[in-house]
Amino acid sequence: MQEVAVASFLNHTILRSRFTTYRVKRYCLLLIVECIIGELIPTKLATNVAFFMTREEWETSRSAPEMLLALHTKNPENFKSLILILHRYFLACCWKIQHLIPQAHLQNGILGVEKWIDGKIDDEELNRLNWHAESACFALDYAETPEDFEEIQKLINGIEELQGMKFEEAKKLLKKAAYFAEMTMVYPQINHAPFVKSLCTSQFLCPDLLREHVKPDF
Repeated sequence: MQEVAVASFLNHTILRSRFTTYRVKRYCLLLIVECIIGELIPTKLATNVAFFMTREEWETSRSAPEMLLALHTKNPENFKSLILILHRYFLACCWKIQHLIPQAHLQNGILGVEKWIDGKIDDEELNRLNWHAESACFALDYAETPEDFEEIQKLINGIEELQGMKFEEAKKLLKKAAYFAEMTMVYPQINHAPFVKSLCTSQFLCPDLLREHVKPDF
């Protein structure tokens, strides 16, 4: 695929060069991330991107996906050890966008995950909560009847951020937020963790929260 060839060139020729400026590296990285999000290149490539950050760049970055890629590049083995920390980080991001996931099944699921991490509920209860959270995602993803769309419109009407958006645009954002929350619930159980594309490249990631949860050595 041409996209893979281009991404590999950017990665090996430009990102790995010590002569490339940070601004150029950032632009190339954004191209790669966009290709990953658009599924134009394999997710596997994301974990091979040679992108590094200085302490100053980490502390001022406004892109959490870039920061996560930099963390992985710096120390892949250590990145694997961050699953619990990243799980808490993704949960914090869910609460930051809780206005976009007003469904009770999703918010109960996020609360349940926090209890699961603390050992207050078992895997069976977590799976039950996730089943219901998934149903909330499906209600957005597979809406067909007038009643289904009426329920979605009610959700949209109750969220100030979505006012003025076209129905399909608002529905798409709600669906992305719902799946982000649902995937967060089961993050440690996903086979290709710790770098899970739908989470690590999400538009809902907050760089400030990432800095609160992860303190890398430089």
